Amino acid sequence: MNEQYYLTVSDFSSSAMKKLRITDTYSWHRVIYSMFDQNRSDRNESSGIVWGLAKRQCSLSLRVYILSDRPVSESVDGSIEFRTIRVPEKLFQSEKYSFQVVLNPVVRKEGKTTPVKGRDNIIDWFTRLAVRNGFTVDKPYISLDSVYVDQFKDKNKKQMSIQKACFSGKLTVVDKNLFIKAVTTGIGRSKTYGCGLLQVVPLID
Repeated sequence: MNEQYYLTVSDFSSSAMKKLRITDTYSWHRVIYSMFDQNRSDRNESSGIVWGLAKRQCSLSLRVYILSDRPVSESVDGSIEFRTIRVPEKLFQSEKYSFQVVLNPVVRKEGKTTPVKGRDNIIDWFTRLAVRNGFTVDKPYISLDSVYVDQFKDKNKKQMSIQKACFSGKLTVVDKNLFIKAVTTGIGRSKTYGCGLLQVVPLID
């Protein structure tokens, strides 16, 4: 891994969410992106940010995990609590990992993007996506924890609907370079809106 990446963990209390006007996925997107200097020269260039939201057990706060190609900006809003570490090279020295990820299962046909329907079809879709990103997942060890439609309005007040599927399980690396890219830059579509962050923990035989 030649490039440097950063993992930021940020906990948002209910009072902080109220102050920052966080009410839906777009407002999370707005706040998270405000934490970083925007250095894109091309609108088609990757933002270098992928994030995922998780409720904390026994807590009223919400936790956000953010993987980025640059550290949090020095001008970040003072009400945002966070801690950042550099992603260590040793993270990628294992062959097997436990994982969890939220994805947007879609297929493109005749120029149109449509959601994948049905539990078995969604799992099949995920196994194919995994191979393209340098790892395999055994179907018996895949947990499809939930599938739901996330609805919100973007900055132009356009109604957005994104099907999200929450996966967890165990994976095996088959192409280390592709796997490193998958972890550091995310996988699948709708990364801007909280999909694609592949959270992994090395497993020891």
